[in-house]
Amino acid sequence: MFKKILSLSLALLLALASLTALSACGKDAAYKDDVPAATLLAAAVAAAPTDSGYDTGSSDAAYYQFYFNSDPAIDGYAFAFSTASSDINEIGVLHARSEADVAAVKALAEAYLTTQKAFYASFVNTYNASETEKLDAATIRVFGNYVLFFILSGNDL
Repeated sequence: MFKKILSLSLALLLALASLTALSACGKDAAYKDDVPAATLLAAAVAAAPTDSGYDTGSSDAAYYQFYFNSDPAIDGYAFAFSTASSDINEIGVLHARSEADVAAVKALAEAYLTTQKAFYASFVNTYNASETEKLDAATIRVFGNYVLFFILSGNDL
């Protein structure tokens, strides 16, 4: 499963990496900061397909407002949810307004995953216990000012 998450992370990394990211003086990679969250989400969805597909964009604003309280540290976002009611796959892309906001945005993503784990832990176990492995494997990755979260299993990547 680690290899599959690594593959997804690398696909997103390539989408973000600037062609001039590495300098001869050995600095860390720099990331583009102008890629729309929806573009990154499309790359993630393509790298982690489901049989039923994803719903993207239809409820982003309401979802962002409800779960992330329209936090001013976030200036871009996109979410994808499996369209199958028996599948809890979810991918989110949050763009921090500035480098100084990244830690706060990551903390918001961590709090969100904690909330989802608590909600789904009892709910999912009542009808599809195999989905709980996705909760245990929920992952957050940071690329520059982008914070991405994944509720996926190895079979979904």
